[in-house]
Amino acid sequence: MNWFYSAFAQSNAAIVGILCAFIISRVLAHQRAYSQNKNKIRHKISESEYIKSFISKKAKLNYTSPEAQPMLKNINNIILLLNEVENNPEYNPSIAVIVYLTYILFLIGTIIPLTLLLYNAENKTSYTLTTLIELLQTLPGYILLIVSIIFLGILWYINRIARKLRHNQNEIKKLKYYSKNDNYFN
Repeated sequence: MNWFYSAFAQSNAAIVGILCAFIISRVLAHQRAYSQNKNKIRHKISESEYIKSFISKKAKLNYTSPEAQPMLKNINNIILLLNEVENNPEYNPSIAVIVYLTYILFLIGTIIPLTLLLYNAENKTSYTLTTLIELLQTLPGYILLIVSIIFLGILWYINRIARKLRHNQNEIKKLKYYSKNDNYFN
């Protein structure tokens, strides 16, 4: 029976490894795009605030004046940026589901069979909580526990990063505000 637990744990560990590589690469790619878009949003807001203050200093300026042309170009760029970021394309809730399923697969498909291998190596006949605690106090048990904690910590951290990839709604509101001509002239 030891070969079954061993093969089962190894094949599940390979699947978990592939899933984690996929998750990490997706989250890092989304994080890169999120950072770039966040910088674009902040730049457009500050540029719009500067243009608005410039226009407010010129009493007779309206959006048909030649001096207001940078504003019109800025508005077009803001509209393009809003179309790109308004629905938080970097945030993907399915990543969280995949992370939680990977937690479960790791625990059930890898840790439990490895624990059962420890049980069989110690010639234990009953599977009780007391026996599990005794096995965790052995060197292989400590190693298994530490590896599990580290791996679950990595998945937790990646999931935390993935959940933070949402744009600030106040900044999106400011972009919407500055996407309209009239808001520069009041």
